[in-house]
Amino acid sequence: MKLLSSPTSPYARVVRAVIKEKSLDYEVNIIEVDPWANPNILVAANPFCRIPVLTTATGIELSESLVIALYLEKMYPDPTLLPPSHIEQVLHKVALGIGLIDSAVAIVAAKKFDSAAESNLIVQRRVAAIDRTLPTIFTAVEASTNNDVDLGDLYIAVSLEYIDLRFPNMTWRQTLPKLADWLESLVSRPALAETAPVVSHIS
Repeated sequence: MKLLSSPTSPYARVVRAVIKEKSLDYEVNIIEVDPWANPNILVAANPFCRIPVLTTATGIELSESLVIALYLEKMYPDPTLLPPSHIEQVLHKVALGIGLIDSAVAIVAAKKFDSAAESNLIVQRRVAAIDRTLPTIFTAVEASTNNDVDLGDLYIAVSLEYIDLRFPNMTWRQTLPKLADWLESLVSRPALAETAPVVSHIS
């Protein structure tokens, strides 16, 4: 299999974390690309020019992080990241993590091309959504009864570290110290530690 990825993409990082949790490193060739440069290899694999894209062993190209994660869960069910006994809790966390990533990425993209983006109404709505979502994420994490790391945990951990990466002035760690502690309990896990963004790659 082949994965088109990017060193700072939180969507791609979730998939790389899933690959490591399932010990599939030997099965997947990871190729880093810059989606903003519209590389031919990415455009050919995904006309939306979005990452990640996984090319399966049969040559089928799958895009969108959740689609790829679900495929890997189906094909490589052990260890499971979607335990049936906790499926609702896990998917609730997945949705919160995806929403947080979507909002943060939208703000980063807006600022990349518009120096006055902070006054943009859409950007302001995204910022407000992040502020509202963080306490909800803590509630979801605290209420989880699954003792093993699951797909929802990976999405939330990646989303929070992306917030730290892109918005270092946000004070969520001070306002939600227990959520910060939860994150710190996970970041040393190989699936997260070995996929952390390289600071020198940030643009």
